[in-house]
Amino acid sequence: MILIGKIRRPWRNKGELVIDSYSSFPERFKNLKKIKIEGEVDFIEVEKTTVSENLITIKLKGIDDLKSAYKFKGAKILIEEEDLYSLPDNDYYYVFELRGCSIYSKDNKFLGKVKDIAEQNDYFWLISDYNEMMIPFVKEICISVDLENKRIEIDPPEGLTQLNEI
Repeated sequence: MILIGKIRRPWRNKGELVIDSYSSFPERFKNLKKIKIEGEVDFIEVEKTTVSENLITIKLKGIDDLKSAYKFKGAKILIEEEDLYSLPDNDYYYVFELRGCSIYSKDNKFLGKVKDIAEQNDYFWLISDYNEMMIPFVKEICISVDLENKRIEIDPPEGLTQLNEI
């Protein structure tokens, strides 16, 4: 199961829900046919999705009033891997793909593994044998990402990898 967002709150009085997207592509919600809501046993069919500049709302089958919608407030939204949105090119990655990747400097020094991705998706966390560091996930620093071999090569600015050393 892949986490793609969170239900912020109900919207209007017909059971619609406002969504916080964890994706750089909010339009990905338009093609959803079903979702799994944290705490629910079964998938729920998506009847309608609206994506505007500032707001994503969904209407789920069987959720037809404000009271029914409130029980989902704050719940996470999950999908099956087969329902993932197709990313445009090699400059985009899913968080779950990057977790566990080994990080190497351009001179082939092992620096650690990706522990997690910061909420803003602009940084990834690297945990190494002796410390934890935050490395910006930008083209200027991340030279290559090889998902098949779970390897990321970086060219860090001077001093970045020593910031947390004791």
